[in-house]
Amino acid sequence: MSRIDFPCDACKYLRRRCIKWCIFALYFCNKVGNTDFEVIHKVFGSKNAFNLLSHLLVKDRNEAIATMIYEAQARIQDPTYGCVSEILILQQHEFVDYYANLQHVQNQIPPETNHIPELDLSIAGDIDELGPVVFGRH
Repeated sequence: MSRIDFPCDACKYLRRRCIKWCIFALYFCNKVGNTDFEVIHKVFGSKNAFNLLSHLLVKDRNEAIATMIYEAQARIQDPTYGCVSEILILQQHEFVDYYANLQHVQNQIPPETNHIPELDLSIAGDIDELGPVVFGRH
């Protein structure tokens, strides 16, 4: 039997006939399930996903699919920020780590030569407070 007898999950989800050179067939095979394509279709749309993949080299498409799945799942979990919220959380953790290292270094410097002002950690608090700053809204 040829692959045409078994449509890829993307074509199944879209209820269309899977053609021989279907761009989605390699990435959304029957083994994985169509939940990945559902997420991509829900967030980006199948036409946008097709256009993105068709403009990429074949060797780059697998990573693009993985990225689209990740970004779409993040957008469904957090419709406002999507994967940006995870980036902000990582930046906050990084800031706290840098601040802890700074405190460690400050403790090693004699107090009479230590002129570094204290930092307010409350700026690394809530993601909603950081959102307007990151996106340029005031």
